[in-house]
Amino acid sequence: MTVWLFRAGKQGEFENKFLEDERIYLTWDELNIDLRGIESKETLYKSLVKHYDLDKEKTAINWASQIWPIAHAMEQGDLVACTKK
Repeated sequence: MTVWLFRAGKQGEFENKFLEDERIYLTWDELNIDLRGIESKETLYKSLVKHYDLDKEKTAINWASQIWPIAHAMEQGDLVACTKK
């Protein structure tokens, strides 16, 4: 079992939604990429660069490093801790 730490948005703006729904969400604006179809972190990185028209390579690398484990490593039964603002 793994414990995951989540922030509910940059300023905790999704905190109530997370708690009320008893779910966590990816809160990137307009993230409408089907993550199940992405087979590697590098492919995810390239998809983010294209989708968001990113000039800064480090931004896409950072985002891919955060998104990848949620989509491909998180399992039912893992624990989630959500920080409070």
